[in-house]
Amino acid sequence: MFKQTFHSALAAAREASGFSIRQLKKACGLAVQRISRLERGIVLPTPMEREALSTALQTHAYELLHAPSRPQRHYQRLRNRGARFLPTLEPYYPPRDRRSGVRLAAAHRRYPSEMNKLVRLLARSPDFDDVNFFCESVALDSGLECLFLTSLFADGADPLFVAPYLLAPRLEQAVICPKKKVEVGFRPFPCVKLENALYIPQVAFRTPGTFVVDFLRYEDGAWSAVEIDGRGHDFGRDAEKEAALAVPVVRFSEERVLEWVHGVLERRWGEWAA
Repeated sequence: MFKQTFHSALAAAREASGFSIRQLKKACGLAVQRISRLERGIVLPTPMEREALSTALQTHAYELLHAPSRPQRHYQRLRNRGARFLPTLEPYYPPRDRRSGVRLAAAHRRYPSEMNKLVRLLARSPDFDDVNFFCESVALDSGLECLFLTSLFADGADPLFVAPYLLAPRLEQAVICPKKKVEVGFRPFPCVKLENALYIPQVAFRTPGTFVVDFLRYEDGAWSAVEIDGRGHDFGRDAEKEAALAVPVVRFSEERVLEWVHGVLERRWGEWAA
């Protein structure tokens, strides 16, 4: 307002030219969502984006090429200030039938070579204490799930808390506590972030029956379920479960999990040894 930034200049130039966002998309080649985020100052323009927009909106080319960008830290700072006025919700930990230490011991017994290397990699991480704290309370259904989770951390994943309902698009089925049958999707869940993907262990859905997925996965605005099918897995209700969840389901057999783990070790163990 007091000093025009690129973001307000873009919105003003588009409106003055009589373009809708979709019309501007056709003129400059940028996606609708990208233009919207640029106008709101959520993201910063690249030099190529400035050039494309200034070419499409020629009467305002100078402002679009030279107006300063609003640093993203300002957006984050304002958001964080607002968060201080909101009530802090307690994290929700999905119930577990066995302590995580029991699952860890099972993983070490069944996959000793893989687990020993993964844990040695983790122990060198500066975030090891955070990962250890996270894993003490996480819910897992088998030693194979523990192996998969450990491999995510060894591959550079970060532990964090995220409320599923804050991610768009909203899940079609309600996220519930499987014991109390109440909705909990608005509360922060323990989850793991690897690159652009989030993995949330042991998420229960009301469908209207109750189904639990081993990992709920969120990546690039899309939901999916990751099911870890170890030895003795009962496939009897898999088709019913997949139909009820209303999200794509990716199934990992023990062989596929081990292929994944060996790929992580091939990359990370070599880096560590070097």
